[in-house]
Amino acid sequence: LPWDPTRDLVAVAHVAYSPVIIATSANSRFKTLADVVAAAKAAPGKVTYGSPGSGTSIHLAGHLFEKAAGIDLVHVPYKGSNPAMMDALAGTVDLLVSSVPSAMSQIKAGKLRPLAVTSLKRSSSLPDVPTVAESGFRDFDVSTWYGLFAPAGTPAAIVTQVNAEVNRLLALPDVQAAIQAQGAEPEAMTPAKFQAQMRAEYAKWKGIVESSGAKLE
Repeated sequence: LPWDPTRDLVAVAHVAYSPVIIATSANSRFKTLADVVAAAKAAPGKVTYGSPGSGTSIHLAGHLFEKAAGIDLVHVPYKGSNPAMMDALAGTVDLLVSSVPSAMSQIKAGKLRPLAVTSLKRSSSLPDVPTVAESGFRDFDVSTWYGLFAPAGTPAAIVTQVNAEVNRLLALPDVQAAIQAQGAEPEAMTPAKFQAQMRAEYAKWKGIVESSGAKLE
């Protein structure tokens, strides 16, 4: 990119985070995450998973799960969540790795079977779905997050004011319920904490992108 998020942006307010979900068609032979691991170990390079695209946080969550489980899955990148979803529902790919909000409607419709979420805690939107950590991969924790940023150099007083207002809204029960209904978890932060998280995430994912071999297409 021609810009550096750690240098050219200032964190204003964290809004929510969302676990990534590993799911499969309701008609799939896979009932649990353990079934996926067993199949992948029995036939390395045969089990496929679709993602919204190469190098996305969703793809990289799948890559991290492969490393944690010691298995070899075939990544099938799509141009967005919807085509990946359609092929997963049709059984063209064995698994779908997706954000929870993107998959929620098909899960509620009973067409998509969720196998595990990648956050350390269970999703409040899908309380019956185990985490990857609970499924035998201790401390596994991958989430996408959402927040507000402003150009570097924005006056601190404006950043503080906007942060306070966003955090006030995030404390409202109806706002929390609306966010959770979409499969995300509301979480307020100070600008300093959010800035520190963004820098840590940038460094973490830079290394993961490099190890995954993902390239811009």
